[in-house]
Amino acid sequence: MRKIFLSLGHGDGKHISFLNEKFNFINNKGWIYEYYDPNPYLDNKNLIKKGVDIENGHKDFITYKSQDKNILSKKDLYNKLLPGSHIIDNSIQVNNIGKIERKFNIETLDICDILNRFRRHTIVVYMNIEGMEYKVLRKLINEKLIKKIEELYIETHSKYVTNENEITNKKLLNDIKKLGVKVYELI
Repeated sequence: MRKIFLSLGHGDGKHISFLNEKFNFINNKGWIYEYYDPNPYLDNKNLIKKGVDIENGHKDFITYKSQDKNILSKKDLYNKLLPGSHIIDNSIQVNNIGKIERKFNIETLDICDILNRFRRHTIVVYMNIEGMEYKVLRKLINEKLIKKIEELYIETHSKYVTNENEITNKKLLNDIKKLGVKVYELI
């Protein structure tokens, strides 16, 4: 049985090397490794350029401006963008992040459809989806699919999300732990 590593909100991949040291999933035939990020500035042929959401469809996605005037290439631009590029959702308070650089229309995938593709597999998830994690995780709990995940490595963003805070964040992650998932909050 192959193991699955899902990187949701892959970004620049800064945490992937750390997690690969632990799991050795890159270029390992025992693992299926998929990474999702809709950011059009990311240039990686293996990247699935779609956003992770609670439904399939299309949504707007925004990136934030840098003040750096010495941007020469697409890669430079990505590296100079402020963190927090995300799907536009009525729960995310964009005014708390920065000045919008550009808006794109992207395709979104339902997290349940992503997980349901894998039967009887060990699934490890890295999630950094800039505020959408709350809706996505609650849907997985409600659909009873959260138990498919063995380990969850997550960056949370409650400061950008309406009705989320340190208390609701801690409760959600504890609820997931009670369902048998090993949860590791990354900073």
